[in-house]
Amino acid sequence: MKRKQTTAIVIHHSASRPSTTVAEIKLWHTDPEPWGRGWDDIGYHWIITEDGALHAGRPEDEWGTQVAHFNDRSLGICLTGNFDKDYPTGPQINALISLLIRLVKKYGLQYWNIYGHKDIKRFFIFNTTATNCPGNHLYALLPDIRRRVMTAIASEKVVPA
Repeated sequence: MKRKQTTAIVIHHSASRPSTTVAEIKLWHTDPEPWGRGWDDIGYHWIITEDGALHAGRPEDEWGTQVAHFNDRSLGICLTGNFDKDYPTGPQINALISLLIRLVKKYGLQYWNIYGHKDIKRFFIFNTTATNCPGNHLYALLPDIRRRVMTAIASEKVVPA
């Protein structure tokens, strides 16, 4: 289904080992139940692996299947790793910031439109399942990530004298 608007970007972690591959995540999402979720495609729009490589998931103009009751208006980005136990790698954070800069500019968003998955239940959809995603370590970095994204965008708008 085509998404008519993009008002949010939701950050996730795979809650798995850092070396998890995009193919593995796709199987978790597309394999039939009880092993998978039985979806028609991977749930996220973008996946960032531990080496900082950016992998396309669902097309950006399609609904994801990454946040119940919020897919009609959001893009989903997943970093591989379990960030309740480990920390995202420097290359992952750099790739995330670069991607967020591009997406924020493309969709006319602001820093407050970048959320951790668990924020959606807290701020928007109260009847959705509770989650700790994107993990405590990545979640703690989100304020600095938002700041770095908006600082980079603001510095591009400065007109030299």
